[in-house]
Amino acid sequence: IESLKQSENNSNDGMDIALCSFDHQKKELIFAGANRPLFLIRDGELLVFTSDKFPIGGLQIVHTESYNKQHINLKKNDLIYLFSDGYVDQFGGENGKKLMTKNFKELLLSIKDQPMNEQGIALQKHIESWMGNTYEQVDDILIIGIKI
Repeated sequence: IESLKQSENNSNDGMDIALCSFDHQKKELIFAGANRPLFLIRDGELLVFTSDKFPIGGLQIVHTESYNKQHINLKKNDLIYLFSDGYVDQFGGENGKKLMTKNFKELLLSIKDQPMNEQGIALQKHIESWMGNTYEQVDDILIIGIKI
């Protein structure tokens, strides 16, 4: 809020973000999120690490809480996904509805055994198929996948 000078102007812009850092020696990931979760696939199971339910800046100008840090011990072959809301909010399919988080989770689980570059291709093909020729992209789409 201070960096955006929101207490000095009329801007209501805010930002949702997932942020993490890695401690390679401890084999630990530290995660904090503003309205964006972190997904971890371990041993075939998708785990969700939830974020704090307020953005950075925006209408939360009087918000004084800090963001919680979550420490996650990592194992070899863990898959970590950080993503914007654009993929799950994309309209498409037969009924012109949003893709939704449930379907995104199922898709990630279905491609988990593929190399990371092939996962990226599969995600791209899936969203293009979902949108078809009828729907345009409505928001930014960013997915970061990391294999430990």
